[in-house]
Amino acid sequence: MKACWLTDIHLNFLTPEEIYHFFKKIDESHPDIILIGGDTGEAYSIIRYLQMFEEYFNIPIYFVLGNHDYYRGSILGVTKRLKKHIQNSNSVHWLDNSEVLNITEKTSLIGHSSWADGQLGDYNNSKLMLNDYVLIEELSFTTKTERLYKMKELAQIAADHFDKLLPKALESSEHVICLTHTPPFKEACWHNGQISNSEWLPHFSCKAVGDILLKYMTQNKDKKMTVLCGHTHSDGYVNILDNLSVYTGKAVYENPEMQTMLEFK
Repeated sequence: MKACWLTDIHLNFLTPEEIYHFFKKIDESHPDIILIGGDTGEAYSIIRYLQMFEEYFNIPIYFVLGNHDYYRGSILGVTKRLKKHIQNSNSVHWLDNSEVLNITEKTSLIGHSSWADGQLGDYNNSKLMLNDYVLIEELSFTTKTERLYKMKELAQIAADHFDKLLPKALESSEHVICLTHTPPFKEACWHNGQISNSEWLPHFSCKAVGDILLKYMTQNKDKKMTVLCGHTHSDGYVNILDNLSVYTGKAVYENPEMQTMLEFK
């Protein structure tokens, strides 16, 4: 089983011709499945880009969303339209809305878009004002306290999803692939070859999800997990535990690329 992993491809920065050129490069690697880790477009365009993937590739496509996929819209609005769209699709699968997927005899796939929860770094003293907090309806609060409450609420939805599915995945397989957008550990928040500082960490990491992954992988030392995340636009790799590895994908606006080809038994 060969999987092509993509993340933070931001297709809204490309012309249709450039998108199809990118698709051709992916196709030339002959993947069996495609894993998309979020930030594919924006609220007005995400479904159109998923349709383009579906029309071009005749293989299963598994995806999560990123923060940019809600830009110039709302989380509720995108979610409502997306759920309606995937009901009529046989090849595009939103992992937030999926159960454990056994992609090989020994390997299962779970995932969730997730959200930064402000729990790592120094949220209270961070002066960052991300576009998320202006361009996404649910996060456009007037106070940092209100926004933090909503961030934690969104992150907890992701944590609950993994808390439900991860035990099932570990029971049915030896190796669990976890696809998400937001890095679940400080050590995976790479930026320009270094770990993000306390100013950026609250906006780049989801401790709630990381705690769930640590809990179950500590209890199942005979099993293995590989986490695929993005969001920071810088690449890195870290072993959180002997059986828990995290890859963070890099990205450059206007120049999307395949992160890597993964092979599973």
